[in-house]
This record gives sequence, C-alpha cells and structure tokens, in this order.
Amino acid sequence: MLLLNHNLTEDYSIAEELMQTDDLIRKCKVVQMAVRDGDFTLEEALKIYKVSKADYINFTANNLSSLANDSFSSEPLRQRTEDALHLLEIIYVQLVGRYDPHLGKRRRYFKKISKEIEFDTAGKIQSED
Repeated sequence: MLLLNHNLTEDYSIAEELMQTDDLIRKCKVVQMAVRDGDFTLEEALKIYKVSKADYINFTANNLSSLANDSFSSEPLRQRTEDALHLLEIIYVQLVGRYDPHLGKRRRYFKKISKEIEFDTAGKIQSED
C-alpha cells in the first residue's frame, strides 16, 4: 500500500507540475500577444500577468528553437551548427544592432565562432579536451 501511495503522490506531483507549466505557457502567450498588439510594454505585461522576465525569455527561446529545429533538423550537424550561429547573429542584429556601435565586430565574432567549431570524420562536434 505504501508503494501505491508513493506512486499516487508522484503522479500528482507530475500532474501539478504539468498544470503549472501549461499555465505559464498560457500566460507567456498572453504577454506576447499583449505586447505585439501594443496594449502594454513588455515590462507592464510581465507585471500584470505575473511572469518573470527569465520565464518569458525561456518561453521565447523555446519557441524560436522549436521553429528552427523544425526547419533544420534534416540537415547534417555541421550545417545545423552554422545555421544556428547565423540565426543568433540575425536575432542580435535585429534586436540591438542599430544601437551597437561595434556591430561589425560582433558579426565577425559570430563568424569566428562558427569557424572554430571542429567536426570529426563522422560529422560530430569534437570535444575541446
């Protein structure tokens, strides 16, 4: 009986965590729509819907990576790596590029990172040990 109670408690904990996750995702989507529609600034929407900035950034990153993964998952790892870094560069340029007086330097840094990643003959990223 103790094992059964333990399993029920564990199942309840997992269900509760999923419900909290679903609620957070729902709130993040509402924040996203409110900001996109111009109803609130991001800071206002986060406060109103009680979402932390870290949670919202995580939500946004998960959405972006999910979209990218859907698009690039069939490519070889080398190409996916280059695409991922190029995607990060584009996001950086679009978000803060016009405010960065050293934008050219930052863009060269993204390209440098892409060239520094080495792959073995099987196409896997080599460790830096």
